[in-house]
Amino acid sequence: MAQKTKTFYMRFYSTECASDKMASKNLTQFLRKYSNGQHTYITPLVEFNDYSYRVKVCSDLNNTISGYFVTYRNELLTKGNMDTGDEEPLHFADNEAIIEKTYFMSYPSSSNSEIVIYQNSRFGRIHDLSSYILNLLKNENLDGGMYFNPIGKDDFDLENILKQKPSYVEYKLAKPRYKYKPDETEPKWEQSQFALMEDCNAGTFTAKLSTRSAAGLNKSKLKEMVESILDNPHARKCKIKLEDIDEPIDLFSDVLKAQFTVSLAANGTSGESYIFNNISALKSSYAKLLEKYIQ
Repeated sequence: MAQKTKTFYMRFYSTECASDKMASKNLTQFLRKYSNGQHTYITPLVEFNDYSYRVKVCSDLNNTISGYFVTYRNELLTKGNMDTGDEEPLHFADNEAIIEKTYFMSYPSSSNSEIVIYQNSRFGRIHDLSSYILNLLKNENLDGGMYFNPIGKDDFDLENILKQKPSYVEYKLAKPRYKYKPDETEPKWEQSQFALMEDCNAGTFTAKLSTRSAAGLNKSKLKEMVESILDNPHARKCKIKLEDIDEPIDLFSDVLKAQFTVSLAANGTSGESYIFNNISALKSSYAKLLEKYIQ
């Protein structure tokens, strides 16, 4: 039987408290209110939108929190036999429910800035975590909230990206709706690609420049080329693959994305320490892009 795996899709956020009057300036400080000096702890249960939620902190060490946002699904579920078609409802005690775990790690700085690497999941999405914090504060008769601002293409610094060795760049150009006329401000290589699309009656042109050289691609030329692509209204895709990062950075994406895949045990689970190690590795891989948020 083939080894079962699970892919975790992660997003990157900076945090911001909703009011300067809040005692907690970031997610890490907010969660630590409930720690009682322990390194593992849970936050109070809050019910809204037909579900119940809380955060479980698995580790609060070295100024980093590793944990997951828990969604308790208080709904009637049924299991079925795929061979016979038989169905049977699942029964739970009054204080039990199906749970969904959404993994995250938070990295605060001494200046209260912070990044949170958070799993993009069907349940326990980032806006649910924000709503949880808001409702928990209301239950405690406190004002405030926590904003999670996606780190995305508007934050990409090409200079920072290219501090790491680029392995390849991939891009796509779309044919203009009108008859193409060369623009003198366009580089010759860009003009030739539009002319080729025109001659061949093609709708798109996709290219990938890569190298096996130990030095990587020429950074100065690559920067010039990528800037030209990003400025071109007919560009539809531009991705850069860096040596130390598994997934290419999509410069046209609205948010910074990453993913990793873990092997599952026979019962369909994976060790939490292995999941957190993978999230931590993402933080190290994207350090140059994230450094301004944790200074």
